[in-house]
Amino acid sequence: MKTLTLATATLLAAVSLSGCDRLDAAWQAFNGAPRPPVAPVHPASPADPAPTQPTSPNTPLVAANPGVPMKAVVGDEGQVAAFVVKIDTLTRSEGMDVKLFGTGGGDPAMNGLYTYIAFFRSPAEGWWIYKLGDFLDYRLLGESNGKVDLEVTENTYDEATGTIGSRTRRIVVTFTVGPVGDQPVLVRVAPAQ
Repeated sequence: MKTLTLATATLLAAVSLSGCDRLDAAWQAFNGAPRPPVAPVHPASPADPAPTQPTSPNTPLVAANPGVPMKAVVGDEGQVAAFVVKIDTLTRSEGMDVKLFGTGGGDPAMNGLYTYIAFFRSPAEGWWIYKLGDFLDYRLLGESNGKVDLEVTENTYDEATGTIGSRTRRIVVTFTVGPVGDQPVLVRVAPAQ
């Protein structure tokens, strides 16, 4: 009879402690181990970054779980976005959303970075986009309200000798500042002095 009573009491204690990790807490307290902090459990999503541990730059990361399977993006929008290889958000033009960006394309032997400046109009109408040139690369030197200074590197072709060379030059991009609406932004490109 005492064994049955002891077994019943143990079963009742286990059932009452099973909710909210109480059984785990009781077991760890019984063993004298400190209880680790309990973190909220929620499913991982691609937007949620995994918690990071201090590592050296050369230490590879280890996945915390198998991860969420992803689907390929279909349609033209994904294809167009994939061509973007460089982007610089400009922040000094008052009241305007402006960015420089480059897309991969053109002749891979000559230049191939189509470089643009874009001004956001609205979610419904998108961007006013202006092609600044086809360069090998560009570097943002500085910006101010309505002005961007760029250094561009580009390939050159000497028709007489058939050789490809390169040069670096600086250009100044200016544009009108103000609300972007139905009228295109007035953009000008000039060589720097």
